[in-house]
Amino acid sequence: MRYLLPILILVFVRPAEPQSEAGSGVLSGTVVDSSGQAVPGASIAITNTATGLGRALTTTGTGLYTAVRLPAGLYSISVGKPGFRSVIHSDIRLNVGAAATLDITLEPGTVTDSITVLADTATTEVGRSSVSTTIDTRAIRDLPINGRNFLDFTTLAPGVVRDPRVGDLSFAGQRGPANSILIDGMDGNSAYWGQSVGRAGFRNPYSFSQDSIAEFQVLTNSFAPEIGRATGGVVNVITKSGTNTLHGTAFWFFRDRVLNANTFFNNRAGISRQPYHYSQFGGNLGGPVIRNRLFFFANYDGQRNTSPNAVYLPVAAPADESSQRALVELAPRLTPYTTGADNNITTLKADWTANASNNLSLRYNRHRFKGRNAEFPGPQSAADHTGDTILDTDSVNLTHTAVLNPRIVLDNRFLFLREINPSTASGDGPEVVIRQGGVTALSFGRGNFLPRATEQAKYGIVQSLTGVTGGHTLKFGYDLKLERATNLATNLFYGQYTFNSFADFANRRPASYAQAIPGANTSGGLTYPDRNEFAFFAQDSWRATARLTLNYGARYDLFSYRGNDVRNPDPALAALSLQTGVMPTDYGNVAGRFGFGYRLDRAGHIALRGGIGSFYGSIAGLVPRTVQAQNGLNVQTFTLLGTAIPTYPTVLTTTPAAGIPASDIYVMDSGFRSPRTHQWNLNLEFTPAAGYAVTVGYLGLRGTHLTRVRDINQLPSESVTGQLADSGAVTFDRRPGVAAPQRPYPSFGRISLIESAADSTYHAGFVQVRRRYAQRFQVLASYTWSKVIDTAPYGTAFIPNSAAEDPNLVMDSLNPNADRGPGDAHIPHRLVASALWDTLYGLQISTVTSLQSGRVFSARSNVDLNNDGNRFTDRSPGYGRNTLTSPANYNVDVRVSRSFRLFREGFELRLIGEAFNVFNRANFTGIAQTPLNYTAATRLFVPNTTFLSPTASADPRILQLAARINF
Repeated sequence: MRYLLPILILVFVRPAEPQSEAGSGVLSGTVVDSSGQAVPGASIAITNTATGLGRALTTTGTGLYTAVRLPAGLYSISVGKPGFRSVIHSDIRLNVGAAATLDITLEPGTVTDSITVLADTATTEVGRSSVSTTIDTRAIRDLPINGRNFLDFTTLAPGVVRDPRVGDLSFAGQRGPANSILIDGMDGNSAYWGQSVGRAGFRNPYSFSQDSIAEFQVLTNSFAPEIGRATGGVVNVITKSGTNTLHGTAFWFFRDRVLNANTFFNNRAGISRQPYHYSQFGGNLGGPVIRNRLFFFANYDGQRNTSPNAVYLPVAAPADESSQRALVELAPRLTPYTTGADNNITTLKADWTANASNNLSLRYNRHRFKGRNAEFPGPQSAADHTGDTILDTDSVNLTHTAVLNPRIVLDNRFLFLREINPSTASGDGPEVVIRQGGVTALSFGRGNFLPRATEQAKYGIVQSLTGVTGGHTLKFGYDLKLERATNLATNLFYGQYTFNSFADFANRRPASYAQAIPGANTSGGLTYPDRNEFAFFAQDSWRATARLTLNYGARYDLFSYRGNDVRNPDPALAALSLQTGVMPTDYGNVAGRFGFGYRLDRAGHIALRGGIGSFYGSIAGLVPRTVQAQNGLNVQTFTLLGTAIPTYPTVLTTTPAAGIPASDIYVMDSGFRSPRTHQWNLNLEFTPAAGYAVTVGYLGLRGTHLTRVRDINQLPSESVTGQLADSGAVTFDRRPGVAAPQRPYPSFGRISLIESAADSTYHAGFVQVRRRYAQRFQVLASYTWSKVIDTAPYGTAFIPNSAAEDPNLVMDSLNPNADRGPGDAHIPHRLVASALWDTLYGLQISTVTSLQSGRVFSARSNVDLNNDGNRFTDRSPGYGRNTLTSPANYNVDVRVSRSFRLFREGFELRLIGEAFNVFNRANFTGIAQTPLNYTAATRLFVPNTTFLSPTASADPRILQLAARINF
């Protein structure tokens, strides 16, 4: 019943849409005579050569024409007027999101005479003011890609890297949830997790098959008002469709242990290559049902993956008897295990040209994923610390484009998206986290976040109206989305013991015990983090002169989130002007945007472009879930210290005899604002030779109201003096106590305030070189120099005492700006290049090469040095945040393939060999971060001999064999 209301609302409400060009493109230009004078009233017929889709136009009084909402593909354009010879331009490539320009010259003559030319739409898009990169069909199909997640190609664009915190994409230093993915013009994001739908690339390999993707556009900076809900960047994806030609493919990709190199750490430990098997298979078929009218496309993609997971201690154990005894006890938990992934994706699509004015497209994507030991495996996670997961998604997209007249187009889109994600626990008993030298050495027992389950459904209708008048292309629209979610979280329900050293574990001296207990007569960890989103936009693209195009407009976003009517009545919260369960609504999200494109030469081969604007984003459903549950009533989370800690491995299943200890709670800042960025860019693009485009540019971003979490129930710190073992004294800050009686509000443990107070800045210079495919060769390469400075924004750190979440908080909650420093995604230098070469005799060679600076990280303390209850954020004295850098990362992937003719013309067998990390470089992803070990009893700092040694690395060289049949 809870899903019935959204359906009724969507049936009876008539909304509109701000993302109408998200799944299509625009073709425009000027028609002139041989003397350069405008030709008004010329008849123009635009035809998609693959499907026969047509659009008829007439030039304006100044000779302008503009065709909007054209599906990406190849087009021909016919232009005629009495007194002139007709002209036909063919092979016009229109990419998704592109604004292509084709100026046409008519020669005197009779209209029955015609000239056919191979069109060359301007390589430089003069009218575009956003910074974007297109990844076309050929690149998606033929470049090497490890794991076959098409989103990995996004990092070919300037300013885009992988977010080191959770593996999402990071645009301009922003976190993954700051971005938006559009698929066929509609939302492709998981509202609850703040990631791409199906948590692609994080929890499962991918949710859309690479072979179902036609192309996509990477919008890095200053995109138009029609696109929103993103403070970082946007990935604008379109799926494949059928055409008038029956076409299809069948493929099989294979990997095995015998083809791969061993890992750096296995080699160091003398461990042989572990079991590994990877198989991916599938195919697709597309073609006409009725030529020029009705088309179909179907794709299936299956993956079976078994990967090794070695378990090892990242630091050496001390030689004392207790530590050595711990090693003997822990040895069975260091047994390697395997993780597995079964992924099945089916995509079905139908496109129908009902008549000259109405086109419909219906797409269904079904995704089923099962992961074995897929819940947080890793080298410091024992087998019983993981769990199995299921991730099922279903999405339905319906698009209706109505050409009301040659100058007005109405676009309607409908979306239903469902995602189900339950996970189970492999282990029993409490979670145990053992630290040594300031790093997590091993975790075992039931993971503190398992079991869990999330179900979410999204309903959307978007609609826009585009009108062309004179040199103006006006667009208005709005977007309505209703998101309904159910979440069951059992974080810390089964207890968690933390030991600060191997010796402490051997002697059963835990540093803390954390526990969560569901409140009596409440829903406990069961929450309903629903949200509604509404947006309206208006924009204009004005061709002010023959050389100058101005793009301007505004967008309004409204995000509302479901809270909890249950309020914690504790007077301490009233004293802080805080209320649990309340989700504030920000009504001020008005974003203006302006950009320009100026043609510096008459031919349009040199363009100066720039843009500036404001961009608002929403927050992940994890936030309202936490606010609903972690109020000290529904779920009571507490941490025991000292003599209050139970005897390991006891788990508290009922309320302690002394009553519930002071509970940790989460509460929203009453003045919470939507995350916002200001973005700006200036770039020069020129065409040095036919088919090439070079862009030299600058990107800027300023983030404000970014989300972070900090504990405001802290006493001020005091200056304490310690002793360095090999030199003099060192001073650091330390709080007098962290137990509840020593906090300002002793009825609570942590009071975690979710606030919009973090900020960031990003500055980058970049050079990009593009060569579109011609003469059997294609190139896309870029170099980016950048700098990210922020105050540690991280809006989803919602598990107290968690080794996964606590490191993302600021070190000093009462002085959060002390964490200002290089952002976690700061990579000052990055060079990435892709190339594809079709040689003679069917041999094809392609490569993707990346060279980038190492990741930044902080020098950590081995203990909770400032005594604030968070042992994961303390920096070693004398170090700022992220002042250290890991070794640089170099990677080269290569594909070599050869085609063979089968049966008859049009049938091809292609044999493929791929090598990822072909030079087998050890690209380290983890570094020992503790320079000094501190002992509280003696206040002595002792140098750590493992400091800066590697603890984890990316994949070694992997070889992949494949076969593909195309027809």
